[in-house]
Amino acid sequence: CTSDGQTTNKEITDTVDFFLEALGLSHVKDTVVGDENLRGVSGGQKRRVTVGEMMIDPNSRIFCLDNITDGLASTDSFSLIQQISAACKKYRIATVITLLQPSDEIVQLFDKLLVLSSEGRTTYFGPVDRGTLQSVF
Repeated sequence: CTSDGQTTNKEITDTVDFFLEALGLSHVKDTVVGDENLRGVSGGQKRRVTVGEMMIDPNSRIFCLDNITDGLASTDSFSLIQQISAACKKYRIATVITLLQPSDEIVQLFDKLLVLSSEGRTTYFGPVDRGTLQSVF
């Protein structure tokens, strides 16, 4: 993380520490991310590092995350979306996330939901409300 010249080192450290904690990465903060030749953090942790890199930019106000939970276990998927939600609320960041067949628990983490038909038409857009969603689907 770099400074814009106006941000103190303490503010930078506090922000980095918040995102490490929010994304469940505090315990691996000194671990190399790794690649195909060097073992590092797990696949789920790599995904969270990528999200953290995007979210830590103070100029970013909206994020688009495409199928961010693909290949993750259901508990890791829930945890990742929950952590992204907490960070977005704290820093007032909007996020658009596409997911294929999210669990009911993950859906409940969203403020609003957009469901598209296979033709790309809006099937539903509005608040996440179990009763409303049951009547629509």
